[in-house]
Amino acid sequence: MGYPTYYAKRHKLVFFLEQALVYDKKTGHKRNTAATALTLAQLSAKEDDYQNAIPQLKEAISLLEQLNANESLSSAHGTLFSIYLKQNKLNKSLWHAKKEKAYAEMTQSTVRKFWSYIHLAQAYIKHKQPDTALDYLAQAKPFEAQFKSAFFTHQYNLYSSKAYAQKENYEEAYSYLLNATANFKTFAKNIEERDAVTIKKTLRQFIKIIKTRTRRKETCSDNH
Repeated sequence: MGYPTYYAKRHKLVFFLEQALVYDKKTGHKRNTAATALTLAQLSAKEDDYQNAIPQLKEAISLLEQLNANESLSSAHGTLFSIYLKQNKLNKSLWHAKKEKAYAEMTQSTVRKFWSYIHLAQAYIKHKQPDTALDYLAQAKPFEAQFKSAFFTHQYNLYSSKAYAQKENYEEAYSYLLNATANFKTFAKNIEERDAVTIKKTLRQFIKIIKTRTRRKETCSDNH
């Protein structure tokens, strides 16, 4: 799909959602209004239009709270978590990850629970708290195994690798990153060159550290 065609279709979709939101507000259908507001907000977020996405999400959350729509509330807070993480606003991102988890646990949605645990793990990795991150990854693990989704497994392995790397347990970090790479290839046949280079570079770094530590241990053993 060419870019002009893509953006034309996106513009039409945004226009449609904006008109639908106006209509829903006029008719007073709170549930429809909340659903449309959330869809519009998450479309803006997907396109990195954070200037519109953040106020749209806050409006959607205020509507959803009136309906006790816990699953959608969890999703909305999860989107705000991702936005603030990309903006490196770590305290805000952690706060929204906690809200995402709180609402997820009031639902029967295993998908929302999984993502809330993954997002909290991401947040605590950013805060340099790998042990807390691993605690949440342990909670995500049963759902990862249940879904049998290459993408979910990739996310679980990727952040496990990052957490173990922060703990300087490079053997575990290397193992999880290898698994993450395999899963990445499964669900994304066309890996971006930048991502592939980053993964290969990180794997080489882990190997170098592991070899250096092994040599040090062997030297210490010989001296004794």
